[in-house]
Amino acid sequence: MPQEQTAHTPSSASRWQRLAATLRATPWRVADVVRLAAGVVAGWIAFDDTWIVHHGQQGEVAQGFILGAMLLALVWRGVNRPRQAYVIMLGWYLGACAVIPGIWAGFFGGTGGVAIWIVLSILLASAYLLPGRYARFGLVTGVLLTTIPPLGLVGMASPLLAAGALFPGLGWAAIALMLIFLLLSGIPTKWAEIGLVAMALWGIVHVGQPMPQPPAAAWGMQSYEGAAGSTIADLFARQDRFKTLVRQALLQGAKLIVVPEGADPLWDDGQAFYWSDIARLAKQERAQVLLGVYTRGFPPRQSVDGLVDLTTGKLYRAAIPMPIGMWKPWESNPWVSNFLPDLSVVETLPTAYEIAAYSICYENLLLWPLLHTMVASHHHPVMLIAADNQWFAGERLATPQMRSLRMQAAIFRLPLVRAINWPKP
Repeated sequence: MPQEQTAHTPSSASRWQRLAATLRATPWRVADVVRLAAGVVAGWIAFDDTWIVHHGQQGEVAQGFILGAMLLALVWRGVNRPRQAYVIMLGWYLGACAVIPGIWAGFFGGTGGVAIWIVLSILLASAYLLPGRYARFGLVTGVLLTTIPPLGLVGMASPLLAAGALFPGLGWAAIALMLIFLLLSGIPTKWAEIGLVAMALWGIVHVGQPMPQPPAAAWGMQSYEGAAGSTIADLFARQDRFKTLVRQALLQGAKLIVVPEGADPLWDDGQAFYWSDIARLAKQERAQVLLGVYTRGFPPRQSVDGLVDLTTGKLYRAAIPMPIGMWKPWESNPWVSNFLPDLSVVETLPTAYEIAAYSICYENLLLWPLLHTMVASHHHPVMLIAADNQWFAGERLATPQMRSLRMQAAIFRLPLVRAINWPKP
C-alpha cells in the first residue's frame, strides 16, 4: 500500500516541470517579466531616479543616463524576437515616464494620468516592432521613429538623449555615436561588446566635464508664483511682482533676463503697454528682457505659448505646447486658449550676447525641436534658453524634464539659461 501511494504522488521534479511548462505556454513568461522589469529600472534610472544619483548636478544627471543606457544595452543583447523588444521598451517608457500620473493629478486632478501613462508607453514601445524578424535592430529604428514627428510630437524619454552623457559636447557626432551604440546593443558578438564597453568608459571618463556657463549678467528667473490668479486684481498683482524682480535685476546690471513661461498669461496690446516701463528701462540699460507669455487668439487655435522680447516686441513662439493640457481642438469656447503644434516654427533668438536656440515647457522633453533648429536655422545657435511653468508639478515631478533639457544642452555643449515658475510654497 505505501508503495502504491508513493507511485501516485507527484514528485517535486515533476511539479517544477509542469510549472515551467505552464510558464512557457503563457504569453508572459518569466523571461518577459525580467525584461520588463529591467526596462523599467533602466528608464527610471536615466530619467527619474533620485536614489542612486541625485538630480541636481550635471555630472550626476549624466551618471544616471550612462547607467540607464548600459542596462538597456545589456538586456537588449538577448533580443531576437519582436515581442522581446516590445517588452523591454514598454518597461523603459513606463519607468522613464512614471511621473505622468502625478503631473496629471497636479494639472487636472484625478487619476486619469495612469491611463495616459500606460497608453503613451504602449504607443511608443510599438515603434520598436518595425524590423519584425530582425528585432535586434529595432532599438535603432524605434529610437528614430519616436524622435521625429509624427511620433516625435509625444516622443519623450528617448534613449537617444543619453548621447549627452556618453558623448558630451560632440554635437552631431554624439548623435551618430549614440545610434552606433544602440546598433551594437543588438549585435551578439564579442567585438560589439568591446565597443559598448569602450563607449561607456568614454562617457564615464568625461562625466565630470564642466559645461560652459552662460554670461554672468544673464539671469533665468526662478519664481514661486504658482498658477495665475482667477481675477483681474490677482493678475495685475502678479504682474507687479514679476516687474519688481525684473526691475531690480536690470538696476543690478543684468543684461539678459528670461522670465518664466506664462508669466503674463493674457498677453495683448494692453499688457504690452503695462510692461512698457520695463521695456524702456531695458533699452536704457542696454539689456534684453524675454517675457514668457500666453496669447489668446481668435479663433482660439491661433493662441501662442512663447517668449516676447520686450525691447523689440518680437514674439518667439513654441513649436509644440503640452499635449492635452494645451491642445484643445475640441474646445469651442472662444475665451479658452487652444494651442496647437506648429512644425513650421524654426527660429533662433538673438540675444545681447550670442544667437540662442530656445525651448519652452514641453519641448524640453523632446529632442527633435532642438535638432530641427540646429539643422534648419541660418544662424548656428551657441546658447540654449529655456522657459517653463511648473505651477502644477514641483521640483520632484519636473526631474525628467530637467534631465532631458540638460542632456540636450550637453550634446551640443550649449550654455543653458533657464527660467522656471514653481508652485507657491
